[in-house]
Amino acid sequence: MDTQNQKQQIEANGTQKEASEFLKEIKVDDDGEHSPDNIIKIYENSNFKLGTAGRIYDCSIILAKYLLKQNDEGNYKLRGKNILELGCGTGCLSIFLASQGANVVATDLKITQNYVEKNLQMNKELVDCRQGTVKFVALDWNEQEEKIFQILKSDIGFQKIDYIVASDTYFNSAMLNVFSRLLKSVSTYYQQEGCSFDVFIAYKQRLHEDINQDPILQTFQEYKFIGERIHKSELDSNYKQKDIEIFKLEF
Repeated sequence: MDTQNQKQQIEANGTQKEASEFLKEIKVDDDGEHSPDNIIKIYENSNFKLGTAGRIYDCSIILAKYLLKQNDEGNYKLRGKNILELGCGTGCLSIFLASQGANVVATDLKITQNYVEKNLQMNKELVDCRQGTVKFVALDWNEQEEKIFQILKSDIGFQKIDYIVASDTYFNSAMLNVFSRLLKSVSTYYQQEGCSFDVFIAYKQRLHEDINQDPILQTFQEYKFIGERIHKSELDSNYKQKDIEIFKLEF
C-alpha cells in the first residue's frame, strides 16, 4: 500500500468538522458498497493532548486487513472471539475487528477516553448490525502488575481471551520495553486464567528509531514470548508496505 494509494483509500470522502478534527471514512470490505453497513467513520484529532492517539496509522489498517483476510480464509476466526487491543489510539483497529462479530475491548490512556468513545459511538450501528461489540477501558502501561490484573478482571471482564492486538505502539527501545512488560503482565493474567491466545503486533520501522525487526523479536523472547514474523505474502495484497511488519507471538 504505497502512500498515494493509502491516501486515496483511507482519506476518501473525508470532511472537515472543525479546526482540530477531520472525518475519514474507510470501507470494511473494499469490494462492497459505499453504504452505512460497510463504512467505518473515524474522527482524527490534532489536539496535542492526545499525542499520537489522534491519528489513523498505516499499521492499524494493514493489521486489520490481514486479520480480516485470515478470517475470510478460515485461519483465525473473529466472530464471537474476545479481543483486547493495547494502545487503541483512534479505535480504528478495534472497530474493524468488532465489525467481524468479535467482542473487543479497546484500551489506552484515560485522557483519550472521550475521544475514542466518540469514534466508537459513531460506529455503533455498523458494529451492532454485524453482531459485534466494542468498548473502551482506560489502561496505563506504567501501572503496577497488581493494578493491571485488577483492571483486566473488573473493567475489561473477559473470562477468556482469544487474541491480543497492538499496532504502532512503540517508537524506540524504551517504549518497546514498557510495552513488552505490559504485554507480559496481561499475558500472565490470562494464562493464569487458563486461556490460550495469540498475539498480533504491527510495527513500522522509522529511520530515527534505535530498534529494528530482529532485536524486536529478541526483546519479546526476553519477556518469555515465542515469536515469528508474518511473511508479506500472507498480507492483504492491497495493504502492505516494506517498512511495516506483523509479528505473531505466543506466551
